[in-house]
Amino acid sequence: MKKMRRRTKVDQGFWRVLCIIPSFWALLAPVHAADLAVTGVLSSSPVSPGGTAQITLTLPSPVALVTGSLSLDLDAAVFDNISAINVFSASGDQVGIANIQGRHADVQFTSDSGGIGRLPSHPVLEVTVPVLAAAKLGTTGAVMGKSKTSWRDIVGNTYTMSFQSPGVSISDGISIQSAVPGGGPLPAGALVRINGQGFTLSTKLQIDDVAWSNPQFVNSGQLTFTLSGPADLTGKLILLTGANGAQATYYSTLTPTSVRRSASIPATVQPIFSQVPYSDASLFYPLGLENASLSPVDVVLATYSLPSGPHQPMPPPNTKKITIEAGAVYILDHDDIPSGNSASTMQSSAPLRKILLRSSSAAEFSASVLNVLPNYDPIIFNWRAGDPLPPPASVNVPYSAATHSTITASTDDDRAWLSASLPDLPISPRITVSVNPVGLSLGSHKGILTIASPGAMAASLQLTVILNVNPYPAIAIDSSRVFFTWNLTGTLTVTSDAAVPITASAQDDWLSVSPASATTPANLTISVTNPSLVAGQTGYKPGMVTIQGPGNTLQAPVYVGFYDCEIVCPAQVTLSAGSGTTDLITRRIDVGPTVQPVTFDFITSSGGPWLSASNGSGGFSVAVNPSGLAAGTYHGAVTIHPAPGIKSDSFPVSVTFIVWDKPAPSPKVFPSSLNFTVPARVDSSQVLSLSTGSLPLEFAVEYQTDDNAVHWLYVVHPLSFFGQPAYTPTGIEVHTYVNFPGEYHGHVTITSPPGSGHTVNVPVTLRATPAPTLTGVPPLIASIVNGASFLAGPIAPGEIVTLFGIFGPNATSGVNIGPNGKVNTASYGNRILFNGVAAPLIYMSPTQINAVAPYEIVGSSTVTIELDMAGIHSSAWTIPVAPSSPGLFTQSGSGQGSGAILNQDNSLNTPSNPAARGSIVQLFATGEGQTTPAGSTGEITQLNVKSPLLPVTVEIGGFDAKVISATTAPKAIAGLFQVNALIPSILPPGPAVVVVGVGSASSQVAGTVSVR
Repeated sequence: MKKMRRRTKVDQGFWRVLCIIPSFWALLAPVHAADLAVTGVLSSSPVSPGGTAQITLTLPSPVALVTGSLSLDLDAAVFDNISAINVFSASGDQVGIANIQGRHADVQFTSDSGGIGRLPSHPVLEVTVPVLAAAKLGTTGAVMGKSKTSWRDIVGNTYTMSFQSPGVSISDGISIQSAVPGGGPLPAGALVRINGQGFTLSTKLQIDDVAWSNPQFVNSGQLTFTLSGPADLTGKLILLTGANGAQATYYSTLTPTSVRRSASIPATVQPIFSQVPYSDASLFYPLGLENASLSPVDVVLATYSLPSGPHQPMPPPNTKKITIEAGAVYILDHDDIPSGNSASTMQSSAPLRKILLRSSSAAEFSASVLNVLPNYDPIIFNWRAGDPLPPPASVNVPYSAATHSTITASTDDDRAWLSASLPDLPISPRITVSVNPVGLSLGSHKGILTIASPGAMAASLQLTVILNVNPYPAIAIDSSRVFFTWNLTGTLTVTSDAAVPITASAQDDWLSVSPASATTPANLTISVTNPSLVAGQTGYKPGMVTIQGPGNTLQAPVYVGFYDCEIVCPAQVTLSAGSGTTDLITRRIDVGPTVQPVTFDFITSSGGPWLSASNGSGGFSVAVNPSGLAAGTYHGAVTIHPAPGIKSDSFPVSVTFIVWDKPAPSPKVFPSSLNFTVPARVDSSQVLSLSTGSLPLEFAVEYQTDDNAVHWLYVVHPLSFFGQPAYTPTGIEVHTYVNFPGEYHGHVTITSPPGSGHTVNVPVTLRATPAPTLTGVPPLIASIVNGASFLAGPIAPGEIVTLFGIFGPNATSGVNIGPNGKVNTASYGNRILFNGVAAPLIYMSPTQINAVAPYEIVGSSTVTIELDMAGIHSSAWTIPVAPSSPGLFTQSGSGQGSGAILNQDNSLNTPSNPAARGSIVQLFATGEGQTTPAGSTGEITQLNVKSPLLPVTVEIGGFDAKVISATTAPKAIAGLFQVNALIPSILPPGPAVVVVGVGSASSQVAGTVSVR
């Protein structure tokens, strides 16, 4: 009993590790000292002359890539021109451009979620290319690949990619040219045609993770089958086997039936679309549209114009209708957009795949997925019983969300306290949100507003509404934002219906709020605490002040003007130069348009005529001449005179000129390094404070990234927009922006004075977290795999499965146990339905969900899976059900490498801690199917372990291993399977492949155990 208790404790801890790890790439350790070297394989099954080769790029082990690029060249003696290139992402968010020029192609691809290369069942990309009819049997067509840039994964590792290719063998056999339709949401009963060569009546068809039936031999060039349930064939592996054992493989993709493009888009450019569908969007161009459905789709383009004057009605939009045929691609350009002077929108009768093309050079294009609807901060209401109802809130929404849409409200307590209305006009669209908290209990209540466009999979916008019912009166502020200039102060008045205590604080270290605590009504003073950060700068710097009351918390944005004058800027100028220098030093003075044109005169108090001035556009420049001046401080003034009749006042500008003896003081910079942690695709900035003691010196700023191909770092110093020299002391804004997650390194170099040896290097580190998931799109299932092996296939009752796709911004949670003692089947209103039964949820994120297939699917031949994300449903998938579908968990979480295996002493099996031959190891798997006693969905097994109905076998290193026990894992969710097996004594030391068999099915041949 003592041994069992110890083993149970270890199992429980190990189970927690399996549950917490969301996916294998979370275990990747960032490596930045040097690129990781990876060799990909470009290969194809044998092809007969006149057939079609599908060349795939596979990696030796799964990698979660967010970006990559390569060029391809094919053998002119064997291949015709490349016909298509596609990229695969586990999450369906692949996007890119293939520039195809005959047998040469340049490919760029991205995936925000790191889904490219993530699954061992998906290649990175595939190239479809015809083989010449004149190609000779027995020859091999050469395939050459070259990486254009470093590739990058989800945690920031960079990869130097090289490629191996055995070439494409030309021999008699079978080949697949296409599957039609090869992708898109297909309904049950859809007929799929496989086109190719060498088919016979005895040719066998296999598609593991699609429910299909009725295979038919049409002729030697075509086979057909029928989908038994809805599916998307994108990325599915089709395998044909001939009577002689020859095989042909093909990864299914949607091949465009036609491509319409404008003359501005080169004919060689082929967009690579994601699987994300949209029904509406703000209109950009050039915009690629792909109709993945089986029917034509109408698209209405509309451009709105502003009213001709105040109180005038809004004119009707200019519209244009286009029709995109089934499977066709249409690339919009500016000639397609109706004329107008305001926003443009588009609406389609059914969802389309959309991609924004961006020209990065004359010969190269890049692409990005449109994020049509933004993430919104929650709308917060505060109320106290007996007070008047809170006033409605008005929220701006995109044009696409305000036209032809419906709005529904749901609340966490199912009470109708939330309502909203859409605008009548699409110009400056705003929705009105109202709450009626009468009768609600104290505390926080949550509601969701869903704005949906027409269509079964239409884009939708979800707004979160928080209603706080407080026992205290709510505080309010007299302004939603505060403006002031840095040498003044800002004020903010805080009120409430009764006197309540408040505290106030600034979220930025360069701002202060006084007093820090008070009782309402209270007047708060906001000021700049570090003027050196802003002195001499031009523009505004944003900040934030937080006011906490007993019933609610408010935030007030603060904008501080980086200037110290209004009509003439700056009104005081200090310049400096080393003694003995002779070059003129100039400084621009901006003059407001209300006083232009101007004349001016200038005087100096000592040193002679060293000061001068000259007119320029929008102002003038002062110039100082250090020639002949001894070291010291000199004073002068320029008086600006507006033209007669404009203003009667004159405006003085004082000029101080310091001539200093060399050497100049070294620059001091604070802080000494900068660290950013922000989501990808978010601009962020921090300020470096630069000083050179009491002496103002000119300085130069340079910035550089360690990876020069990724331009994520840039710097703005005070007068950079005006082409003027800048002087210390001042602040330098350092900005970061990057498209993809990862860790990036660079530095800012400051030299003062320019050309001197006085240089300071400031290291900059950017840790970019994954960007917020796409919003405004329906939930999307892109792939479903065994949660242990990461391979696609039939699903067994109780199997832990992993779904990849786009699941919404609120889809983040771990394991939660409900009051019934079982694992919860819903999180934030999100569910996965298997034949209508909600599955227990182990892990949920915006792009990945781990769940357990309910035991209720026992006896079914297929299972239909769909996502219910707070009432918005995805397209359904139908997958075959098998009695068993085992997968072995591995330590990497990828289904490959060292298994999730414990040695006999309960320690983790690793190459440095191998198991002795003849000892017992504990294997952890899933997919064993139904158990005896029968499995209960979501159950935590405790110590009442159950046995699988089907026999269990284990093979280690090619030898049969004795099974000591095979049961559900104790203290774990039903679906985690534990097998204790004996290491065969005849095994040689080293890693040995482990295969677990349950019934007629076996686990992946990729997990290993270390043996000594």
